Amino acid sequence: MKTKTPVDPAKLRNLAQAMQHVAKNGGTLVKHTLLRLTILSSIHAGNWIAGDRLPTETELADATGLSMGTVQRALRDLTEAGVVRRQQGSGSFVANAPHRIDDVAHCCFLDDDGRTLLPVFSEVVERKVPRRKGSWSQHFSARARIIQLNRVLTVNDELEVFNRFYFDGDRFTGLASRSAAELGGTNFKTLLALEAQVPPGGVSQTMTLISAPRDIAQHIGVPAGSLVAQMDIVRHIAASNEALYYQQMFIPPTIRRFVTQEVP
Repeated sequence: MKTKTPVDPAKLRNLAQAMQHVAKNGGTLVKHTLLRLTILSSIHAGNWIAGDRLPTETELADATGLSMGTVQRALRDLTEAGVVRRQQGSGSFVANAPHRIDDVAHCCFLDDDGRTLLPVFSEVVERKVPRRKGSWSQHFSARARIIQLNRVLTVNDELEVFNRFYFDGDRFTGLASRSAAELGGTNFKTLLALEAQVPPGGVSQTMTLISAPRDIAQHIGVPAGSLVAQMDIVRHIAASNEALYYQQMFIPPTIRRFVTQEVP
């Protein structure tokens, strides 16, 4: 049995500060969601890495001022998402599964039961600054420094979805400063929500069928020219036509049911 040595007080202070930041930018998020996002933020920041023991439920409650029930719900959600591993008598540990995405909002496929969402894992394959205008340009101001992240989303080891993600690198310097290697398994929506200095608005989603260009076909494992679904997603700034982010997903033919979820 591992000894439950107290967590570094500095880490608990950082956690409490992160909690305040999340609460400030989280709007009407419920408390257990705020704590879950805070713990995820601390993991993404490297305060805890795979194999590290997280604070006990009591330490988390004391550091954040939340009830024990709220703490337990947040840890349970993280455990179900594969981010945390709970060991009877020893505590909660960061799981050794860094590439799984928690709380998937757009790349959602149902299991055979018609209810359970299949797990999604990600790998960033390229980051670049687009040199030309494109479909993303209309969604950002002319002053924005657009950064494009290309990644492959693997759904339940069954199919691969190619994703192009665009955001303003001057607005989101934290995400812009991370290397491609650091971003594997990262939920971009979560990081942007934590870093945003403006209230988020609504989300618009459109889907069309296209003939897959060669580069996209290679990423998702289909012959070039195959009919695939292209989904364009824009998350707006509240009361503005400008985007917090814009992304495209290219989805190959699959027997799995694709669903959309409301993004809070």
